[in-house]
Amino acid sequence: FITKAKKILECICVNCGKLKADI
Repeated sequence: FITKAKKILECICVNCGKLKADI
C-alpha cells in the first residue's frame, strides 16, 4: 500500500512539475 501511494504521489508531483513548466 505504501509503495503504491508513493508511486501515485510521485505521479502527481511529476504532473504538477509539468504543469508549472508549461505555465
